Amino acid sequence: MLPYLAVIASSLIWTVASQMFAHLGREISVIKLSFYKALIACTLFTLVGFTLFGSDAIVPFPIALMLICSGILGYAFADLMVFNSFAKLGPARTMVFVSFGPLLLAIEGYLFLDERLTISQIIGIFFMLLCLIFLSQDKNLKLKTKVEGRANTPVKILLIAGLGVLLDSFGVILSKKSFIYAAEINFPLNSITANIYRTLFPILVVAIIAYFNNRSLSLKHHKRKDLWLIIISTFLGTFMALSLYLYAISKENPAIISAMACMSPIYASIYEHWRDKILPSKNFIVAIIFMLVGLLLGLKLINF
Repeated sequence: MLPYLAVIASSLIWTVASQMFAHLGREISVIKLSFYKALIACTLFTLVGFTLFGSDAIVPFPIALMLICSGILGYAFADLMVFNSFAKLGPARTMVFVSFGPLLLAIEGYLFLDERLTISQIIGIFFMLLCLIFLSQDKNLKLKTKVEGRANTPVKILLIAGLGVLLDSFGVILSKKSFIYAAEINFPLNSITANIYRTLFPILVVAIIAYFNNRSLSLKHHKRKDLWLIIISTFLGTFMALSLYLYAISKENPAIISAMACMSPIYASIYEHWRDKILPSKNFIVAIIFMLVGLLLGLKLINF
């Protein structure tokens, strides 16, 4: 039960942070946000990891390689794509699309990790996807696009976010594989230590992308409020949420954990309803019902 509580907490924390990420993506640019988020997160994970675990924070090379590749795919490239969607479409609409990741993870987990789901869990994931479909039809979630100089089609933005979801799913599989391998060789790998390696190389990757796109990474001319917001959102959305999420992934089936993480659109949508002072639509209420049914099945509180 602890991994399930961890992913629920992770989703709630991520929802708060995603509102900040959406604002920062528009104010300071997605590339700057990704760079400083990775830099601050890596610093936090390194300080906490070596303080708490000492030499155990230095992992064997095969584990380090899997975690580094996981970070480059799921933390560098995927984050750039998803944050771009955050800035253009808003958190609720983006998270609806992103949360289809459980389907990919269920397939990849079966193919690469021999992770199997029960009939109840498969039906639970189906109900969670129905939740997302109804949520995406909520008339109160306005599709917002904002591109400098010209109109843009939402389809293009969603396709970029979709590629981010695909890369992130491969990153999750590699992270899970690193924990399986660590258990096989009896190495004490934990989510804090794993995230040191997952966040290390994305700093370099994003810096290289910025260099070749002639993008400055300087924050000199930005508001002090935004600088503090980068620190706070990174602590919440990366250090805390990612630690809890990776812990849950290390203990349970990635597809179920990812499906439970799709509560984020519900949280984000509730926040947007409150912020805009609007009443929930029928689609929103049905989405919540499907989410609750999916959770009961996914947690195996209801079995067939």
